[in-house]
Amino acid sequence: MQRLALIKSKWILTDLNLFFDGGLAWYSGSNLGFDWQPSSITDNKRFPLYSTGASMRINLLGALVIEPYYAFPLQNGGFKNGVFGINFIPGW
Repeated sequence: MQRLALIKSKWILTDLNLFFDGGLAWYSGSNLGFDWQPSSITDNKRFPLYSTGASMRINLLGALVIEPYYAFPLQNGGFKNGVFGINFIPGW
């Protein structure tokens, strides 16, 4: 069986990922709302936010994982407001 990798190496392992995620922040006394596009922002109502995108994880000798990503916030302009970032994660 042949293994597929973005960068062929015995020491640098890579991983290509597509993702969809969501998150919600609240505090005691908050009410949850589930409208995709809230019509108005209220002080006491919290709405989940969603994003989608792609990332590549690069494992450097098992000591550090570098993960560049490009994400699209779906409620904040969608595909025209892409965001680039890099995560540094110790170990794997």
